[in-house]
This record gives sequence, C-alpha cells and structure tokens, in this order.
Amino acid sequence: MATWLNGRHKHKPFVLQLVSDLSTVLGELGKYKSAEEFWANEPLITPEFWECYKRMNTKTLRMYPETPWIEPTVYYNEGRVLGARSEQEPPAEEQVLQILDLVRFDRLNNLRRCKLGACKKWYFARFAHQEFCCEKCRTKSQSSAASFKARRREYMREYYRLKKSGKVK
Repeated sequence: MATWLNGRHKHKPFVLQLVSDLSTVLGELGKYKSAEEFWANEPLITPEFWECYKRMNTKTLRMYPETPWIEPTVYYNEGRVLGARSEQEPPAEEQVLQILDLVRFDRLNNLRRCKLGACKKWYFARFAHQEFCCEKCRTKSQSSAASFKARRREYMREYYRLKKSGKVK
C-alpha cells in the first residue's frame, strides 16, 4: 500500500482523501470505549468529524462493489466495518480494500508519511515510535537539528584545539 501511495496514479488524490477521512473518523471514535459513550458525547464531537464521516460514507465508499462504511455502533460492538453490494465500477478498488483491511485490524495508524520535510514518502511503521521511512531520513533529520549542530560545533572546536596542540593525530 505504501509503495502504491508513493507512486503516481490517477486515483491517488481520491485514496489520500479516504486515508485522511478515515484517520479523522477513527481518531474521534478511538476516544470512546463504547457506542453508548460516543453517542452520549455527540454534542462535543467536532464538525470536522461529521464532515469526514459524511463524505466517507455517502460519497467515497458508496462506489465499491461491497459498499463498506463505518458506523459508531458497529465499530465498537461488532467489527469495525459494515458492507453491502453496489453496481458501480470504483476507482482504485484494490487499494481502498487494503486500507479497509488496515481499519479492520486496527493498523491504519501504521500507514504514515515520513517526517523529513524533503522526503514525505509513505511507509508502514513497524514500531509505534517510528517517524521516518528509513535510517537515511532519520539520520538526516537528526543531523539538521539545532541541538545536534551545537553539540557537533563544540566537539569540533575541542577536536581542533587538541589537534593543534599535538595531543591527537
């Protein structure tokens, strides 16, 4: 999935919008332990949640042969995603079904974008604390941090002083 998202595809904006909407909806649903608690707090739920919820369930996911949708009561009680049949030919069907599988297995949060400003590649995080797609991006990010540069500058000054005194070859 991450490889597909890193490529150029006709339906990529469509899939990215779905991932964004799912992240918003599931982030809000994740704040509550049950459907009863969710509905009891309905007045506190942001308009952004309802906008994403509506767009995702009424426009985006309706195009698929097995029309999946996210419903709070089912999310907490039965199994995260519901489904019904549709007749339309959907865009990027395989990718959307893969994303919904990530939702079913509570792994959507593992699909992330690299935090390095110049990279922004998609990757599937193996660890909760992982922020970069590869070691190269992590190193590049850390070496460009102000704290690293200050420590390195101090180290090099000391090294230069020792080198000049002849204590270091």
